[in-house]
Order: sequence, then C-alpha cells, then structure tokens
Amino acid sequence: MDDEKVGTNIAERRRSLGISQKDFSEKLKFSQSYISEIETGKVDPPERTKSLIESFLAEGEKARQGIKDAEIKEMGNKSPEVENMNDLINKAKIVLRQPDDNQYRKALIENIKAFFLAVASDPPNSGPEDPG
Repeated sequence: MDDEKVGTNIAERRRSLGISQKDFSEKLKFSQSYISEIETGKVDPPERTKSLIESFLAEGEKARQGIKDAEIKEMGNKSPEVENMNDLINKAKIVLRQPDDNQYRKALIENIKAFFLAVASDPPNSGPEDPG
C-alpha cells in the first residue's frame, strides 16, 4: 500500500472512532502536524510508528465493537417476545395469588399456550434451512 493509501486508511479509521486529529496525536504523543502529514501521505512513518498507530486503532475498534455487542444484547432483552413473556409472568403472579379460581388459571394457561405457539410459529431467522 502506498503512503497516501496508508494515511487515508488511518484517517478514515480514526474518524470512524470519533477521534479528532488533535486528540489522536495527543494520545499517541506525536504532534498534530506529524499525524496530518502521515494521513495525507506526505510522510512515510517508520514501521514502529505504523505499528503503534495500528495497535491504537485496533483497540479502539475492538472497544467500539464491544459496545455494539452490548447494545445488541440490550436490544434483545427488550424484544417483543421478552416483553410478552414478562407480561405473562406478571399475570401469572397475579393469578396464582387468587383463591382457587379455575377460571383465572385456565385463562393463564391459554395465554401461555398462545404465547408459545406464536413464538414457535415464528422462530428467529437462523440462516438457510437444512434441505435434508
């Protein structure tokens, strides 16, 4: 990769992490003008400097991916299925506190059956089905 492409790649990755050139240079203990020269391809930094920059960017990208993974997990915890299940659990708690009233228990059982039938008929997309 030529110097300009290396520099452009560094600049794009830095920006994607939301780091200003000034902050980036301070974190790496370089002058901002030196980082600018690297990013514009005016300077070909030594391998040690490239390695330091690469490590810093890779760590930032890894941290960002960890945040995304956590956000996705959090979104999954708020899925309609989970919310419906929580609603059923709360209904079950109310019904089970009632005196022996079969009407409430039957209604609860029907709600639970309906929930599981709905979930079973619409499983999450896990990729192509096995034709076999």
